[in-house]
Amino acid sequence: MAQANRVAYGSTRFRVVTLDGKVIDVSGTMSGGGNHVSRGGMSAKLKQTDVTEQDVKKLENERDRLSIEVKQCQEEIRTSASRLKELVTDV
Repeated sequence: MAQANRVAYGSTRFRVVTLDGKVIDVSGTMSGGGNHVSRGGMSAKLKQTDVTEQDVKKLENERDRLSIEVKQCQEEIRTSASRLKELVTDV
């Protein structure tokens, strides 16, 4: 690593890769190396869950209810903004 630093940060900067896989980029960032190789972090295997069909239906109903509530709040905001604009122009 010491030799890699000397090469990377000499009079001209270079991107250096050490024999054990560590990278020193031209910008000075270091990455790679390590003792443990991680594999399979993006596995496509499905995991068993304890969620029932009834739980899903409950959540869908709650989502629908909240969606309606959000639309009502947005309409109330629009109405209030219009009313505020009218009051400001009347003053």
